[in-house]
Amino acid sequence: MSRKLTVSLLLAVMLFAAAPALAAAPHAPVSTREVVKETVTWTIPAGQCSSLSAEVTGIGQRNETIVTTTKADGSQTQVIEDAVSGTAVDTNGQKYTFFYGNHSVWNTPASGTPVSIKMNDLFLLQTRASAANNGYVVRASFVWRWTYDPTTSEAWPPVDNFVKVQTFGEPLTCDPI
Repeated sequence: MSRKLTVSLLLAVMLFAAAPALAAAPHAPVSTREVVKETVTWTIPAGQCSSLSAEVTGIGQRNETIVTTTKADGSQTQVIEDAVSGTAVDTNGQKYTFFYGNHSVWNTPASGTPVSIKMNDLFLLQTRASAANNGYVVRASFVWRWTYDPTTSEAWPPVDNFVKVQTFGEPLTCDPI
């Protein structure tokens, strides 16, 4: 009987001694995955984009995946993969196809601010009516980094600590998505 009691007491002491260490152990990051599938419509007004002479309206299908990982310290990393493809037409009846792609990484510290963003963005508008540039009427892309404070400002357009790593075309006026 005393042997069973000794073993039980020894196990209880080990359990109580190990409990604080287990409680203090870092938690593994937790990830969530969200998939967004929706119809996207857009318009580029006449005169807004220098490579377009008429207003262009498009419709396409979005396939977006958002993976958010929360670390033990409360900080988060959000990786967004967004792709939209579809068709468009201008006010002169010209038909187009388009592709939009975006890869962005949003890092939010445990304090919530500042959020740092790195974004790779691409918008292509193509017509078979043009042989120039393989039919591409609009090619706009960028790789930019910036930060923002969600308590005082919006994430877009970039302002704080704005670094243009690479820019092609006119993304602010010719990329409608």
